Amino acid sequence: MAKIVVHPTDPTMHMFWDIGLGQPNAFYIAEDRGWNWNENYERPTVSPSVLLCGNNFRSHLFIQDGKLKYLSDCSHGYAGQTVDMVDFPEDWL
Repeated sequence: MAKIVVHPTDPTMHMFWDIGLGQPNAFYIAEDRGWNWNENYERPTVSPSVLLCGNNFRSHLFIQDGKLKYLSDCSHGYAGQTVDMVDFPEDWL
């Protein structure tokens, strides 16, 4: 399985497993819609940063060379840490 997968209903969106939140996170690959990436499914690099926030959570990170670099403004225990990406769970969909 890959670290990044194509969204099941929108081919302009890709998904990765956000370890900090224990759930998928998505980004658009179209240059006019947001992020750029190196098209490497095993060692992805995405720019700019990815931000997911809600009522009681925030996950803000960079994806660089297959690693999740969580910024210090995250609300979870991975804030300020860099961790290896995990394969996207096959049974999620």
